[in-house]
Amino acid sequence: GDVLYGGGRYQEASDVYEETLTTLAALTGLDEERMRKRTVVRGFLLQSKAACMHKMQRFEEAVAACSEALEGDASNQKALLRRAQCHLDAGSFSKAYIDYCELSSLGAGGTDVSRALDTLRQQHPEAVEEAEETLAE
Repeated sequence: GDVLYGGGRYQEASDVYEETLTTLAALTGLDEERMRKRTVVRGFLLQSKAACMHKMQRFEEAVAACSEALEGDASNQKALLRRAQCHLDAGSFSKAYIDYCELSSLGAGGTDVSRALDTLRQQHPEAVEEAEETLAE
């Protein structure tokens, strides 16, 4: 999949990642260590699939793949960052703001996250207000 992705063949790469995810899901009876490794690999595959969807501007599918990766590992900062970027590119500014706030609280992303938060505050104050209300709940 990575070679296809690198060559700009995003749909084909996504198909390979999806096939591998299906094969991975069929693995049963694994011991604890192998289950942990399977979770890590699954997260990587979902992030890769999300990258393909993002490149093809299929933002909802990319967000879904990132969210699924985060369900398996809530500390997956790369999946959270990609999801924030997809929300931003899809125009879901309040959701992007929430994800960028989470990244900031984790100390992830550095100046890119700070810049994204500042931009959202300046350009989309109503979305930020909505996000702040959600975060307060």
